[in-house]
Amino acid sequence: MHLRDWYDLTRLDHGILWGAAVVVGEILAYRGIPPLQYIILGFAAPLLVEIGVFSLNDYMDRESDILNNRIDRPLVRGAFPRQYPLYIALVMLPGAVVVGFISSLMVPLILVILFSALGVLYNVKLKGVPCVKNCIMGVCIAAPLLGGNLIVEDEILPVVALFATAAFLLGTGREILKDMMDTAGDKATGCRTLPLLIGSKNSARIVFSLFLVSCVVILFPCGYPCDSFYFHDILYLISACITCGLTVYCACSLLKDWSRTRVVLLRKRTFNILELGVFTFLLGVLF
Repeated sequence: MHLRDWYDLTRLDHGILWGAAVVVGEILAYRGIPPLQYIILGFAAPLLVEIGVFSLNDYMDRESDILNNRIDRPLVRGAFPRQYPLYIALVMLPGAVVVGFISSLMVPLILVILFSALGVLYNVKLKGVPCVKNCIMGVCIAAPLLGGNLIVEDEILPVVALFATAAFLLGTGREILKDMMDTAGDKATGCRTLPLLIGSKNSARIVFSLFLVSCVVILFPCGYPCDSFYFHDILYLISACITCGLTVYCACSLLKDWSRTRVVLLRKRTFNILELGVFTFLLGVLF
């Protein structure tokens, strides 16, 4: 076992992004840096949920991943025993609930319990339901921003709702890209996905549309006075344009070439765009 195997199993980069998104949601609602307790607990809980959910995902998807030659998955390359990811999930998901309980805040605890349960339900049952599975992953990308907001404020700010919508659209599109990557294994295991139902070309068109709409949502606070921190904010506008430009490039690239090699690359690039988007959301409120 190597550190790389642990990293690949837990998708630690996703966990860091989820945790960072919660902290960003807190900062947006607090209009500044919130108390350290909120930051630590807000980051730790989603990180543990992510590790648990993705470890369970690898455990449940082992057969499909082998058929898809997913050598990026540690179980496929034999880095861990078959049951190992299950043990990690059984430790991390209850651990996340404990962290939510320690916070002494009702909203974080409820959110952690809900999304831990949703993650398990997704892996066990909902992964075979087209569109629903894609939307669930979109919700998992959007929810940290909303959760961070609710930790410090009882009402969701309009700008946070907008950013969460953009994250949902990008996250849903990325999950469809994953289905486009894994059509061979999904077909062999009887898993119904959007690309198997309507074809990769039509799936690419849906992803294209989702990505373009997300760009409109990201730019919206600059031109409409829904939040004074972002309205006509030049620094945010510049960063948002860069984020949207990269998103449009990926969307157009997919329409031209939806081969598995291209889709694998675009999955990586769109994750980088999500990271850039989280940073972009911070600019308007901190600078």
